[in-house]
Amino acid sequence: MSVQDSGWGEVLADVLAAAHRLAPRDIPELVQRAAGRLGFAQASVYVADVQQRVV
Repeated sequence: MSVQDSGWGEVLADVLAAAHRLAPRDIPELVQRAAGRLGFAQASVYVADVQQRVV
């Protein structure tokens, strides 16, 4: 199965489109929903603030 056939591209595009509008605390839920769309039961998220101001 190719990446195109699996839906990964569409899911990733949806995550990237939504993530920049969310507060850091809301990103794990977004990723969990995306993981569910791909058939995963769980997802882990590691968030880093490059400028170390807010996380």
